[in-house]
Amino acid sequence: VTELLSVLLIRAPRGELNQNPMEDFPAGLIGDYELYPWEVLIVGPPDTLYEGGVLKAHLTFPKDYPSGLLK
Repeated sequence: VTELLSVLLIRAPRGELNQNPMEDFPAGLIGDYELYPWEVLIVGPPDTLYEGGVLKAHLTFPKDYPSGLLK
């Protein structure tokens, strides 16, 4: 998989997330110029022990995404 294909595969969900953000699982780019590092927030669901909690994580896509995930 070429890096260009990787860029296209990452940009598609990014555009969808910008248009229709997920309330309980916001995600997006960390910076303005890098496409591969993302920040993800996982919000604790209501009526659970995790309600009101927020888990912040960084997700970095490999440059050869999606095949880099299979290594």
